[in-house]
Amino acid sequence: MGIIMGKLLQAGGARISYLVRPNRLERLSRPQVLYSFDDHRLTHFTGYEILTDPGRIERDAYDYVIFTIDGIALRSVEGQALVRQVGEIARGTHTKVLIGTMGVDLRRNFLSLSGLDPSQVFNGGLYILVYQADRVTLPLHPPTDAGLLAQADFAHRQAAPMGFFVDESAPEAARAFAGLWEASGESQCVVLSEEAFSTQVPAVFALFVACDIMGWPSWRDMHTDPGLWELAAEATREIQGLSINGETGQQARQATTAQGLIDMWRALEEETLPADLLEFNRFHHGGKVYEQDVELLRDCAALGHAEGKSMAALEQLIERSRAARRERGSR
Repeated sequence: MGIIMGKLLQAGGARISYLVRPNRLERLSRPQVLYSFDDHRLTHFTGYEILTDPGRIERDAYDYVIFTIDGIALRSVEGQALVRQVGEIARGTHTKVLIGTMGVDLRRNFLSLSGLDPSQVFNGGLYILVYQADRVTLPLHPPTDAGLLAQADFAHRQAAPMGFFVDESAPEAARAFAGLWEASGESQCVVLSEEAFSTQVPAVFALFVACDIMGWPSWRDMHTDPGLWELAAEATREIQGLSINGETGQQARQATTAQGLIDMWRALEEETLPADLLEFNRFHHGGKVYEQDVELLRDCAALGHAEGKSMAALEQLIERSRAARRERGSR
């Protein structure tokens, strides 16, 4: 997430700095090679600053600090300490913080830990498929240039004009970031209401977990277990119906059907080609961030219980996912 964001923001005139673990320093010290599934060309991303010590983040030196770590890392002792440290650096300055971590009600906890003013903190998400091409091999589809892809550190696919989305929890900061994102002319940033953001983002994770149980089928094969897919649809509706999603969530809940979700999955698979969305999801949501996804769903269940809601479908879906993982692990 961080590399493609940096590339696009730099193309629009922004100066980019990365805060990374020391073991990432060597890899990022050379230009990063990116393969685009959009135009099947290589680009080289360089000219950024690399920091390994949070203590080197200068006060009032940055317009935006963007958190791209996953939910598990953000929950860790180290992640919480980083939030507090960024709060100390940014408090009382013009610096804004974009939470790019996927989660539920993250901003409220972030504000509490950081002590930042609400006008400084907002949520965002990437709508570009990107992965480390030198570490992960996905199936190739025409007209992918296998020779160029083999030279890349990262590969990416932007299947729609929108490449990023933010919420209006800090309206001025969000709109200013959207303008910065679009300055390159290569990608659009959509500004969503808080309700629209919280309705759209967490609900899709119920589908990731259902796909993991089924072994990551194509949309064509989702009908093979209609009971499971209907369970996933009901879990999705339970998440959409949470109070934090307001009227937007209630409207989405009423409109969501199992067949509608399959149709959505079909459209996503087809528009993402020649990048292989199914296999990317198997690698990413079935492996790299699986635990984050499950924790996000558990947070949704906890929110629902706090509101007096059942959340039975969501809890059953989580348990079936864990059971499927245990069964696969015992083979």
